[in-house]
Amino acid sequence: MRLAVFAAQPRINGYTAADEVTQVYDAQALIGPTAIMGPP
Repeated sequence: MRLAVFAAQPRINGYTAADEVTQVYDAQALIGPTAIMGPP
């Protein structure tokens, strides 16, 4: 869904579609260990 926005406008606030994909994978990498250990 978010990548569809970049199809209409290739750059949004200085971010590209590659930046968006990187942000999604980074967020998943940070959420994974938290999900295993549970909330504090």
